[in-house]
Amino acid sequence: MKNKILPLSLVTLVICLGAFLISATSSYPDFFIPLGDDEGVETISSEQYLAKLRNNQVTGVIDPSDVINARIQAENIAVQNANRDDITWSFLGPDNVGGRTRAFIFDNTDETSYTIIAGAVSGGLYKSTNVGLTWVKINGEGNNLNVSCMAQGSDGTVYVGTGEGFTVQDYSIFQDFNYNGAFVGTGIYKSTDGDNFSLLSATAPVANDDTVAFA
Repeated sequence: MKNKILPLSLVTLVICLGAFLISATSSYPDFFIPLGDDEGVETISSEQYLAKLRNNQVTGVIDPSDVINARIQAENIAVQNANRDDITWSFLGPDNVGGRTRAFIFDNTDETSYTIIAGAVSGGLYKSTNVGLTWVKINGEGNNLNVSCMAQGSDGTVYVGTGEGFTVQDYSIFQDFNYNGAFVGTGIYKSTDGDNFSLLSATAPVANDDTVAFA
């Protein structure tokens, strides 16, 4: 008798559970309906979101002087914390996402033509010695150069220009909400070995100087 009651109980349980799931899912729409402005939720584009993050909170636009002053403050903090042993950093990635690469050269000192140096607008300098199969960052782990151009002399000296013009704010589709996609550079860098780059101090941008838009 007990053997007959047990299967019947399982069947009843399955039927009840199925009925519950059907009634629960039927109360939701089968497609996603985003909230609109009339429901009290503000919707903004990705460009507007970036503008809110980057723009001066008072003026509503990006001021190159603000960027330079913030960079100086960050460098001073780094110097103050250089001797601290209670702060450690580990690289978490991403390491498989490409950025805007606007400059690259084939090293003319490499007779095999296997060596390439590439610069990204928001990623720094990278070097490959096997025609691009693998890359190594060469401008320092803590230094993120906004590379926009690169040139190499006949003697092998490499020059790297950084920064993007802020004129895009006046002539782009982003001007309606004061968004600027450009980056303030840190100057022009020079290398005689293709691995170690040093800043040409005379090219470093200075706050309240009309040359800060380009470096």
